[in-house]
Amino acid sequence: MAQKLNLKGQTFEWLTVLEPAPDLRKYYTAWLCKCRCGVVKPVGTFDLRRGTATHCGCRTHELRSAATTKHGYSRTNEYKIWRGIIQRTTDATQHSYHRYGGRDIKLCTEWEEFTTFLKDMGERPSKEHSIERVDNDKGYNKDNCVWATRKEQGRNKSTNRHIIYKDTKYILADLAELSGVSAAVLALRLNNGWTPEQAVEIPLYRNQDGTSKEAQYLYRHEMLTLTDMSRCSGISVETLRGRLQMGWSVEKTVETPLFVNEYLGAGRTKPAKPLTGREHPCRPITESEDSLLDDILSSF
Repeated sequence: MAQKLNLKGQTFEWLTVLEPAPDLRKYYTAWLCKCRCGVVKPVGTFDLRRGTATHCGCRTHELRSAATTKHGYSRTNEYKIWRGIIQRTTDATQHSYHRYGGRDIKLCTEWEEFTTFLKDMGERPSKEHSIERVDNDKGYNKDNCVWATRKEQGRNKSTNRHIIYKDTKYILADLAELSGVSAAVLALRLNNGWTPEQAVEIPLYRNQDGTSKEAQYLYRHEMLTLTDMSRCSGISVETLRGRLQMGWSVEKTVETPLFVNEYLGAGRTKPAKPLTGREHPCRPITESEDSLLDDILSSF
């Protein structure tokens, strides 16, 4: 049979054990302890042996004050940022550990002291700034860290999309800022097969109320929409847009006759007739071409 634990007479920092205390609740043992300040109170056996109880509570304010005045930054954002670095580089239970400590990203030995970290980095310039590693494959140290805004950090992500435009490499955000076309529109255009030049240089027009307006293209000294070109050429808007996305010039897009697969793929039973009553720079379909298309369709 195990010997019963006896803590009588033992001292745990400011607490001295006097005698066993009455059981406060089932499965909980406690001891009457006297604090240096003179207060006698029951303290649990587990708390005494673990070290979580070292005084009656009289030192709580004193200890908190000491922690705060050690360097005067314990409640600042710089201190929280520093603590965050330690957690994500050392604590395997932290949700982002796999992207930091799990990749062997470490805090340098000098920065294990907050005062050294603060001396090297200084206070952050504004509330918009947080710590940024210049090289994402290296750890946290004086030579690899700067204060940066969220926008600046976004340009340093390993997941950024890089685009070659006119022999210069850009990330999508920079190209959007340079061209005035939003990053979302650029990404959509590129995903649809547009070249970087087309994605950047073909404007996105908008109405006065801010809604999207159909883009216009320069053709024979006149600005035309795809709808305009479709009406006068008999080629569907979808086919015209597809040709432009493949890199065709506007002239080639409008003036090249329909191929049979293009014509059938558009889902139309007959090409649109040219506009009448107005002069239009597009070449209308001739009667012979219209008859030829009817013959082609009748053969299927």
